[in-house]
Amino acid sequence: MKEVFLSRETKARFDGDRRRELTASAAADAKAAEPRATAYTRANDEFMRDHTTQMHALRARLKGEVLKPIIRRATGVSESLGAGRPVFDATDNVNVTGQKLPEMFKSVCADLVTRMGW
Repeated sequence: MKEVFLSRETKARFDGDRRRELTASAAADAKAAEPRATAYTRANDEFMRDHTTQMHALRARLKGEVLKPIIRRATGVSESLGAGRPVFDATDNVNVTGQKLPEMFKSVCADLVTRMGW
């Protein structure tokens, strides 16, 4: 019996088993460390997919009539709107003024007024 447990073949099998266990453990740890999707992130992903699909469909159907975005993504817009003020009035919000959003929103409003003929 002693010869079986101390043989090179048995030792090689134990080493192989140990390596497989370590690999499986490392894979399980990596999977556990991945960020889990919450209901909010899944809903947001779905919204963005739908929005992107709709924008592609509109651009394909209307060709050059779809306007390019004038205002890029920015933090501070939702904060201003949540406070009940127009964005171009939120001059105390650093996120708004630092990206020159008031100027952009004023130019959008002026452009809309011109296009609508008001």
